[in-house]
Amino acid sequence: NVLLVGTGTSLDSVAALVQTREDTLHIAELWGLAQGGILEGKGWTRIENLEPRETRMTLRIDRFPVEPGPLVYARLSGPLAVEGTLPVLWVRGDLQMDEAYVDARFSKLGGPQRAVEPSPLRLDLHLSAPDGVFLTNELADVEFSADLTVYKPDDINMYLQGNLQALSGTFLYLDRVFDITQGRVQFQNDPTFNPELFLEARTEVDTYTVYLTLTGRLQEPLFALRSEPPLDTLSILSLLTLGTPRPTDLRQVAELSYLQGRVLTLAGALLASRLRREVGLRELAWRSATGELVVGAQIGRNFFIRTWGDPRDFLSFSTRMEYYLTRNRRSSVYFERSGVGRVSLGLQYEWEF
Repeated sequence: NVLLVGTGTSLDSVAALVQTREDTLHIAELWGLAQGGILEGKGWTRIENLEPRETRMTLRIDRFPVEPGPLVYARLSGPLAVEGTLPVLWVRGDLQMDEAYVDARFSKLGGPQRAVEPSPLRLDLHLSAPDGVFLTNELADVEFSADLTVYKPDDINMYLQGNLQALSGTFLYLDRVFDITQGRVQFQNDPTFNPELFLEARTEVDTYTVYLTLTGRLQEPLFALRSEPPLDTLSILSLLTLGTPRPTDLRQVAELSYLQGRVLTLAGALLASRLRREVGLRELAWRSATGELVVGAQIGRNFFIRTWGDPRDFLSFSTRMEYYLTRNRRSSVYFERSGVGRVSLGLQYEWEF
């Protein structure tokens, strides 16, 4: 096995046709295979005192796996130019991201930052993807399209410029799953991974639609709530936590007043997400107004099933199965069986005007 330093890629097999001319190795053909991804290329390397001194390579990769760190994994395709006087090596190219996964957990961003190990590798890359770029953390699981430039001019600093546009996904807040409706993540040549955020998501609670807006930066996000029909923030919190916009006793009013000053923060949202994550459900809620338990689970990317009813009589539970036809989840086919045995099959489409 051959490990490509800088990309974290282990080649399963590699072959090269090499000719020597004086102090230069001419690589007429280079071929490598890594986890089904392919690397092909040619070029030359000049040798001085039995050590590589200067190199020029033209490469083409196809679904080539890259894992530069424990929080990033991607498969890339496209042309690359590799050149430099060693140990400094420049990698330039215009690449398509076939798929990418970024673990951007808030808990890994706080506190002291781990020192970056110096590397002589230099980067000047343009990365694009129409879809298939996934960003996940404790609260979010979102798919994006991407248009980014990556520039690393020295041993330490790496700068990102460009944006990610949200296509679909979910955001967990106050034990409720919100569906992403629009959003973007903007990088502004910041050497730290702390992009600007704008994400809007929504969820349905009885006859209300609640919208959650996430702004600020990844390390210091800000939350805001609104609803249709309109409610004040305290009533929205009551709706999300108690299932009704009108608390039924003074104790609930006191609890909501306490929550109001805290849940619109990152720490409050993280705390509220733990139970649902540990149980492994997308939706777990209690409707105090009707005395119903609601349980929902996401199966794959497009299929969702929800069941609800009085936990004292499981035979009376209603069930709804829904298959999303579009990424924004505004178009779907569904099957529903009510607690009294009525069956519905339909096509649902939503639009805004």
